[in-house]
Amino acid sequence: MTAFITGITTPFIAAGLILRHPKLLLWSILPFAMTLGLYIFAFNEFDAFVTGTFASTSPASPWAGTTALWLGRIILGLVGIFCFSFVTVFFSAAFNDVLAQRTETFAHPALTPTPRLTFRGQARLIALDMAKTAMALFLTLLMWAISWVPIINLAAFACMTLLMAFQYLSYPQTRRGLGVQESFAQIFSNFFLVFGFGLPTVVLSSVPLLSALFLPLHVVGGTLVFAQFKRSK
Repeated sequence: MTAFITGITTPFIAAGLILRHPKLLLWSILPFAMTLGLYIFAFNEFDAFVTGTFASTSPASPWAGTTALWLGRIILGLVGIFCFSFVTVFFSAAFNDVLAQRTETFAHPALTPTPRLTFRGQARLIALDMAKTAMALFLTLLMWAISWVPIINLAAFACMTLLMAFQYLSYPQTRRGLGVQESFAQIFSNFFLVFGFGLPTVVLSSVPLLSALFLPLHVVGGTLVFAQFKRSK
């Protein structure tokens, strides 16, 4: 029970840790800032395109242009709300491992530092993390689809919770040479701790738009949970 409670509270502990340490805060906000900049650029380009298209047409064009402009803004806004988090996840792929590694300094119990990697080794690590993330996202979406089926929906939700936790535990695991099979074995040997961590991760990840802000909590929280594995045994 203690391990379960520890898992549930870890994302909130991670939030406090990020706010107290500027370097963690910097690596946390970079993906969100990049995604926001991309969306602002897309909105500005759309406004310029619509304004230029209707600038030299018939006298009725101001009304047509204004209608098209606001209709397009509404559509882009709705698309942005539902896709912003996915785009942020894409941009964060190159930053999450750095954020997780910086978090290890503040983990309790302390984690043994991993050897410094070459550029090629770091690139390979990022590629492996992205592959694990893609696999976890695919299986999570599959479990989400199955969760609508009566009777087996509880089992699907439990699997989805563990997969979400696995996605963010994979950073310290991969850095220590753990493959998919070894990673899952470690997760199941610490089931209640990982399941507790996965519950708020699933809930916070399901909030449109704001889930992009919660992403660093999961990355930092995954490292803190990994540090608890020895203690929870």
